[in-house]
Amino acid sequence: MFFTLQFICLAFSLQGGVAISNAIISGTGVISGVQNLTGGSFYNGTLYPSDVVAKGPWVDIRVYGSINNAVSAGIVNSVLVVTKSPAAAKTTYPLTGSVTIPASDSLIIENGAAISNGTGHFTLTINGPFSAGLYRVFSGFNKGDVTFSGNGTVKRIIPQWWGAIGDGSTNSTDAIQDAINAALSANTAVYLPGGTYVTTDTLTSNADYFMFLGAGIGASDRGVTTAPAVIQYNGNGIALEIGDSTNKNKHAGALIQDIRINGNASAAAGVQLNYIDNSFFNRVTLSDFSGAESVALELAHECQCTAI
Repeated sequence: MFFTLQFICLAFSLQGGVAISNAIISGTGVISGVQNLTGGSFYNGTLYPSDVVAKGPWVDIRVYGSINNAVSAGIVNSVLVVTKSPAAAKTTYPLTGSVTIPASDSLIIENGAAISNGTGHFTLTINGPFSAGLYRVFSGFNKGDVTFSGNGTVKRIIPQWWGAIGDGSTNSTDAIQDAINAALSANTAVYLPGGTYVTTDTLTSNADYFMFLGAGIGASDRGVTTAPAVIQYNGNGIALEIGDSTNKNKHAGALIQDIRINGNASAAAGVQLNYIDNSFFNRVTLSDFSGAESVALELAHECQCTAI
């Protein structure tokens, strides 16, 4: 039989057994002298995941089978870890309904693991701290389905979480737009790591205090040699539109920093501002908007813009 234990915490009993707390159990097997945490007694027999109560501080989602089950179990003041199964290249956990991660819990998604929208149109609201690297962690969600709390627990939103790839060929339009929508819900910044991200449709922001920050504009940028953050716009409209051209109620502020936006001869504009007060461009390069009707920066409607 195959048996796996991935221990988060072990407590040894000197009176004849091993007490397991907050363990991750997979497979089945026979273990002698294990304390059943649900009943508190020692027994010899087969240990199943249902035999273990895992309620923090670190909780592996595999114990519960889904995010929904973990939240429904009433876990509080814990770190929920979405893990990849060792035997799989990718482990995806479908939502079984809309779910909210409480502010008392942190959510970590490991590389190779992801949360998907399941079979329905569900939403995922993350009110606590969130952590993931430069890899995809959300799959199958519609725009705006993943939101973060605006209480400052998430410092920046990364398009890679929705599948953006800065390889100069993958279309990352939807992934970057999903990141923008999530950042606006959380009142935080979108951060674009180094790479060239192809877009084919207009990226839009229609909320106050939009912040779009990149890794830099080139190797010579302040002596930093990391790859620049480049949006390569291959469409024929506007690469980035900030503010709503149909709404004269001004949005309060926008910051674009450390990003290059490259266009083409067919593009109408690099960045268009509509009814924006106090917009700031800091170390931003707009290039190759070379058509007869193209403009790199268009202040379309009653805008204030400062280039730093």
